[in-house]
Amino acid sequence: MVNRYPIALLTSGLRWFNSRVQQGIAAMPSNRKFALSFKLLLAAGLVAGASAVLTTGTISTVIGSETPVVASTPLPEALETPELTPASFDEPIAEEETGFRITDPLTIDGEMAFGEYAWNEDGVPDGEIRIIIDLEAERLYAYRGGSEIGRTVILYGHDDNPTPTGSFTITEKDEDHISNLYFVPMPYMMRLTNDGIAIHGSMVEEGFASRGCIGVPDDFAELLFNEVELGTRVLISRGSPITDGNRVAGI
Repeated sequence: MVNRYPIALLTSGLRWFNSRVQQGIAAMPSNRKFALSFKLLLAAGLVAGASAVLTTGTISTVIGSETPVVASTPLPEALETPELTPASFDEPIAEEETGFRITDPLTIDGEMAFGEYAWNEDGVPDGEIRIIIDLEAERLYAYRGGSEIGRTVILYGHDDNPTPTGSFTITEKDEDHISNLYFVPMPYMMRLTNDGIAIHGSMVEEGFASRGCIGVPDDFAELLFNEVELGTRVLISRGSPITDGNRVAGI
């Protein structure tokens, strides 16, 4: 609730003050009358504002709609619209699987017997050596690039000492290795695993098996030993890994 006693008192004082001022203005020169009148007008406006505050208890500020606010900072130039590339709904081109293609297999007359092998690298250019071992076919195939340079019948593990399948790399080579587990010679040893699985020279005879290693004829083992390096990849499968006629995956 607003106390109206100060308002009445202020109004009465203003009337008395205004009458005395009017009397003083009448006796002044014209130029002084103008200056004083302007000051009085300003004072009256301040008093009116104070009266409004006392009456309502609030101050309100109104910006006239006729006074637009103009930004002083120029707007940035519009950027050019980049050229859009239409979306493509074509099927993505699948990356070729790891592996290689056989371009030149060896020609073997008839079936190979235990202890036999074939080796021919004449005219074969330098390239990466890869070895494929098919336990079901009891064969080892050596390739340089896509050309087969060697093939032989193998011995492999049975029963309690199976030969593992999968992809391997040669991690050690030892021409005159002696087994740390069975204390038997393993000439031209090419290690595949840390638990003793390797390719090495052996007496390859029908009806015999290894304790998990891949046994090959000694002469073939020497030829292969001289070709491979540490890191040479070896794939052991149970069944032919060749697909699409001449492609080998997984090696």
